Amino acid sequence: QLQFSREGHVKLPKLLSPAVVKDLNTELKVYAASREIEAWQQKVAVYRDEPFESVKGRYSTIIDCEREVKRYVPSLPFLQHFHVQTPSTTRTKLDLLPAAAASLLGCSRVRLYQDSLFVKRAGDDVTGWHSDLPLSPWDGNDFVTFW
Repeated sequence: QLQFSREGHVKLPKLLSPAVVKDLNTELKVYAASREIEAWQQKVAVYRDEPFESVKGRYSTIIDCEREVKRYVPSLPFLQHFHVQTPSTTRTKLDLLPAAAASLLGCSRVRLYQDSLFVKRAGDDVTGWHSDLPLSPWDGNDFVTFW
């Protein structure tokens, strides 16, 4: 907790067991593959600055989405899924994350703001160094992201 308070980050290598990480990796790969078109449509919506629902109706294949995204950038750094709805077994494996976040923040409870899954595929572009704080919709820095 002290390193997190002082430096804003901490590595917790034993937070999830290797078996849990392996299971999550398998389950989330299946999830991402089954919804890849939605991740591409989200990228199109971001680059076109349009609502997701509008884009979803016009870009129905990954090829269409790739073609449109290439008008803005040569390659993507990752695909992203928001509000991940996984089997209850996956969510159960992550049940200890709220307690870990509360401990790091020095509070008794936390609220989940958003969950997302970043998929870094072979050949994806680099992801530039950044801070999550300017992207948060609130004034303050009392939040935790798990990577």
